[in-house]
Amino acid sequence: MLAGAGILSQTWGMYEPQRPAWIIVKSRISPEAWADRVHQARMTERTMKALARRVDRGVSLNAAIKELLPTGASRMGDSALEGVP
Repeated sequence: MLAGAGILSQTWGMYEPQRPAWIIVKSRISPEAWADRVHQARMTERTMKALARRVDRGVSLNAAIKELLPTGASRMGDSALEGVP
């Protein structure tokens, strides 16, 4: 999803930004901070794909969100998304 959006491309096993704004961000933060951002993006991608699968099966978007994301998940970080298929 992120690679398809032109945000990241996989080169030699690493994800590199393609858009100028993201190239600047990456150049100004530590490798660890960038890795954390990539990890969070991958978790978000998994969640969005899980939402899309449920909606494709006929579940309403609101019901799918309620099922996958506990109340306050956006404030809870990665732990709120653990185990999302």
